[in-house]
Amino acid sequence: MQRGDDVTELQHLLSTLGFALGRIDGICGSKTAAATTDFQRNSGLAADGICGPETIDSLRRFTRHLGAATAVSEILEAESLRQASNSLHGCRVAIGEQGGLDAAVTAIRRMLVDEGATVLTLHHPDWSSQAEQSNRFGADAFIGLQIRRGDPRTCFYRSDHSVSRGGEVLATLVAQDLEAVIGSISAHGMRLPILRETRMPAILCRLGDAGAVVANNAAIARSIRASLRTWVADRLGEGDFPART
Repeated sequence: MQRGDDVTELQHLLSTLGFALGRIDGICGSKTAAATTDFQRNSGLAADGICGPETIDSLRRFTRHLGAATAVSEILEAESLRQASNSLHGCRVAIGEQGGLDAAVTAIRRMLVDEGATVLTLHHPDWSSQAEQSNRFGADAFIGLQIRRGDPRTCFYRSDHSVSRGGEVLATLVAQDLEAVIGSISAHGMRLPILRETRMPAILCRLGDAGAVVANNAAIARSIRASLRTWVADRLGEGDFPART
């Protein structure tokens, strides 16, 4: 599949006009191709699914007067999150790591299963592989753990044209709850493969000190469980968060 900023712009234009194609992720999959063909057909262009200059010019002409209209992909994501269960019981969560954090992932899994969640644990060096497995699992949320030098941060999906609101809220909550365990940590919007290719709100926790992580596995697991409890109660951060325990 083709990928890149050109695809992102195409998806943004189509989504702004109301064509449902999923997340604006810069990946030209079957939904993007179908939406392109549909637009061409409705615009009197050759419906060949090939996005050439004529198609782009037509898309820009139709969207020019819409200004900062919200893309339908964000509207659909928000509506899906509003209708989701507000309990961890029955929630499907994927937790992944690339190696070395098995104990932390196991601790998180155990606590979430105790809450009634269905948990998929992933241990693979390739984030794209983990994204594919999480999508097949039908996860409601993905949480990735990674040891990486630099300031700790929780990452959620953001591009020039789109943001995962559910991922942003979850990343912010996890950063707040982890701060008491590992010190200063903040949430950042990024276009990492695991965030771009997952079809659910996803975050990647980049934890800078391996020793601190190993020494605080249980505390980290409790913090992430607390964050998920709060998140499922208000996945878009639109209301008052309930008290955390």
